[in-house]
Amino acid sequence: MTTGQNEIFGTLPTDLANIPNISVISLSDNMIGGTIPTEFAALKYLTTFNLARNKFSGTIPAELFSSDTVETIEVLDFGKGYYSFH
Repeated sequence: MTTGQNEIFGTLPTDLANIPNISVISLSDNMIGGTIPTEFAALKYLTTFNLARNKFSGTIPAELFSSDTVETIEVLDFGKGYYSFH
């Protein structure tokens, strides 16, 4: 799913994490805010997770960096958000 530069606003819906075979989530250059839900770490086929240049805040879930998730992800971009790492 690629929807960059569409002025989408609101929060990242956790329902996207219920699409079992989704491989690309690219929502860069929008106005999506809030936190990044941990549910996205369960996506076994996710290869691209691009949330750059949005209004996210808070921590990036450590679950996204687990060995199961990192094995499939080729692009992980959170650039220019407002995050802290814990």
